Amino acid sequence: MAHSRVHKWLKDRGLKMDQVKCELIHFTKSNRGRHEGPGPSITIPMNIEGEMRTLTPSKIIKYLGMWIDSRLTLTEHVRTSANLEGSIEVIEIISILK
Repeated sequence: MAHSRVHKWLKDRGLKMDQVKCELIHFTKSNRGRHEGPGPSITIPMNIEGEMRTLTPSKIIKYLGMWIDSRLTLTEHVRTSANLEGSIEVIEIISILK
């Protein structure tokens, strides 16, 4: 498994990954059965020797401030950004009124 190899490579160099922030999402070209059920999970090693963590796939993840969905439509990112802009406008109005 690629994750185990990366984990070992980091560990050999005195580095470690933050597994709390690890997320799993599946992308596929096929639409047949694509979003039925959670999809396959993976188990990754933790930084504590012998401990493992199972990741179940998400339909939407946040990566570097961008919301990405399993269909790569960016719908959630646009909706979240639009809500954020509305919040910023409210804050600007309140600061003007002070």
